[in-house]
Amino acid sequence: MGVRTGDGDWLGRLRPINDYLVALDRQHYERSGAAPLLLALVAVPVAACAVLVGVAVPLSDVSAYAGWLLPGVPVAAGLAWLAWLAVRRLTPRHGPLGAEFRAGEEQRDAVLRQLYALPPLGPAHGEALWRGADELYHRSTERLTAFRPRDQRELVHGMRTAPFVRFRWTLAGWAVGILTVVGTVATLAPVFAEPGDWWPMAVTAATLAVGWSLCFRYCFLKWREPADRVPRVRKVGWRHELAWLRHQLAISGVLAGWRIPALHTERLWRLTGGGRRSPAATLARLPEDASPLRRFYWRYVGAGVVRLVAFFGGCYLVATAISLAR
Repeated sequence: MGVRTGDGDWLGRLRPINDYLVALDRQHYERSGAAPLLLALVAVPVAACAVLVGVAVPLSDVSAYAGWLLPGVPVAAGLAWLAWLAVRRLTPRHGPLGAEFRAGEEQRDAVLRQLYALPPLGPAHGEALWRGADELYHRSTERLTAFRPRDQRELVHGMRTAPFVRFRWTLAGWAVGILTVVGTVATLAPVFAEPGDWWPMAVTAATLAVGWSLCFRYCFLKWREPADRVPRVRKVGWRHELAWLRHQLAISGVLAGWRIPALHTERLWRLTGGGRRSPAATLARLPEDASPLRRFYWRYVGAGVVRLVAFFGGCYLVATAISLAR
């Protein structure tokens, strides 16, 4: 989209930075190996045990374990901080290319500050701004929905062969996933046995679940082919573009900000099959006195979210019915 002012095409300056960050994201998962994963897998349960022994248990019975708090709190805090340092090395922002990634983010923030400092472009640019938002929605889903028959065969072939091409990361993903589930359930077992003293073990289980879930996500992203996924940093870039377009449409007096749906709302509507009218088209036609609930639904929920919830809810009901039938 060519939204231009006297200073040039501003979104044209932002997109190369987003592409650069996406490239760094892919290089991060190509360069990072098993060492940071193993470090995080060990650091998380150590921190969870320290929090349990040094903080949670003493607080559950202060009269009996008050002396544990003095050494326990700083030790638990230190180990939790070290575990967080280990886990965050799995992310592009703090991985092998972390310095370059953070510099790219700072450059993007500088361009965004310049974008928001621009004066209103005016109603004359309204059509171009709206077209830019629609183009952004389309660009965010075109690679995922426009499969030709040949592309479908390639996709199925990739799904069948990927577990073998990246066999070690397939095994690692399964191992970490099973470890996360079993570790969380095993930690919560005393809670179900004695519900009276539940919160210390619940805190420990939550620490394990969150930390090991991030490890599982790392394995999953290592397993996926870069061309088969949309990185989180790409979605962040799209949201920044959409936020600026919404800002300009609002201050230029073209459309109210609530008439532009969130990126996930429009994407999920398109990814789940579309329909007669998109959330963007529906919001554009809503009356000015539409209820806040109606505005919220079409801006942040939409038919796509409802379809996903209905699908997973249906799967749960079918699984429940099968288990009861046995």
